[in-house]
Amino acid sequence: TYVDEIKKELAYVMQEIKASAAEKIRIQCFGNFDLFINQKLVTFSLSKAKELLAYLVDKRGSTVNGGELCAVLWENNEDDGKNKNNLRHCWMALKQTLESFGAQDMLKKGWNCYGIDVNAFWCDAYEFEKGDVKVINSYKGEYMNQYSWAENSKSIFCRKD
Repeated sequence: TYVDEIKKELAYVMQEIKASAAEKIRIQCFGNFDLFINQKLVTFSLSKAKELLAYLVDKRGSTVNGGELCAVLWENNEDDGKNKNNLRHCWMALKQTLESFGAQDMLKKGWNCYGIDVNAFWCDAYEFEKGDVKVINSYKGEYMNQYSWAENSKSIFCRKD
């Protein structure tokens, strides 16, 4: 029917839009964590904003509550009120950085939950998990080197012979 054809065409268009967005935004987890938009390295106004993004990427689309983020980002700081304020500040800095590139749609936020749209970007770690041979062969045993919490996820990338 006519309606089915329109639905089919809309689904195709949406898939193409997502694919082009994913090509525009590239996240590197192997080695050090970095974000590239339009093949340019993105610099962050706050290092904790970059780490916040890295942690959300590591969670692979699962939402994370503010308490968990505070515990990860400020692991040795006991001041919960200060941490929550710092988290809000980092989230805004991250959002502003991504907005400057038109990439803010990759962020997802609800009440006390933070996440990312894993379909909005290309990521070497995600492609590894999908079995991309080129990416698998590029892995040299390093994953988000600058973040100690990332050690917990490194086992995902151990090769099974």
